[in-house]
Amino acid sequence: MKLEQIRADGVVSQATDEPAVLSSGAYARLHGALLGFDPPDESLGVFLMEQYGSGAFRCGPYASVKPSLVIFAVGADVPAGDYDLVVRTATKAGTIRSGVLPQTVRVGQV
Repeated sequence: MKLEQIRADGVVSQATDEPAVLSSGAYARLHGALLGFDPPDESLGVFLMEQYGSGAFRCGPYASVKPSLVIFAVGADVPAGDYDLVVRTATKAGTIRSGVLPQTVRVGQV
């Protein structure tokens, strides 16, 4: 998976091996495979999981959800900190599966 933040000026900030930095309320693009999910299903989607705690935040709204691209907003309620980005999808049979972005996602300026 690859993560990019979409800035207000239209410039795309690509993540490297360093933590990907996202801002609360900003939109980001996630590229990968088998990413499609049903946005109204609250158990599926893009989640930010606190690395040093038990908090989990579901991202949204979703501007686009396709098998190889998800465009999503980071919730304004997500506090600054380091997170694991997890995508939860479901097979046609209903089995939940998840994938984790291998790099840390940093929200705000920590």
